[in-house]
Amino acid sequence: MDLGERLKLEIDDNKDVLLATFGYDGLLKSELKTGLIKTIIKEVHEDYVEKSYNELILEFFKVLRRVYMSDAQFKAYGIEYISELILEEQLFMTEEFEGVE
Repeated sequence: MDLGERLKLEIDDNKDVLLATFGYDGLLKSELKTGLIKTIIKEVHEDYVEKSYNELILEFFKVLRRVYMSDAQFKAYGIEYISELILEEQLFMTEEFEGVE
């Protein structure tokens, strides 16, 4: 299974939490979502040790963006707004992993 497929599976398995809030404010309000993303990235890293945490975070949010855009609820927001929110989340999680080896 390639990295994108693995991340899609993890996101699909946790869609209820991952899609419940979005953007920087959503991450601040939802410790559950932040913790879940950390757990997913760490677990996936065990199987893809050649990838850095930053690479995994980047790929995770690429896949999550596609999931947001394929969800009827989020289509109304438009691609630009969704992309902005994904970037906020990605930057936040990148900071959370700073210094983690």
